[in-house]
Amino acid sequence: MDRIGAHQSQQLVARAHPIKWLRLRSIGHFFFERNKPATFQYPAYSLASDFILFWHLLTGRERFLPRLR
Repeated sequence: MDRIGAHQSQQLVARAHPIKWLRLRSIGHFFFERNKPATFQYPAYSLASDFILFWHLLTGRERFLPRLR
């Protein structure tokens, strides 16, 4: 595969990655939590809150795993 073809395939994978995670999260909401995620009604707020949570995890403001007592 030439360089241009490899680059285009990498871009395609990078663009499809968020869609894959959205699908997995939706399955979790529907089958395990038995509710409808707000992502479908408010996608911009959902994306913004994902970035805020990620920032809090990076800066140590939020713990990735809760403390066990």
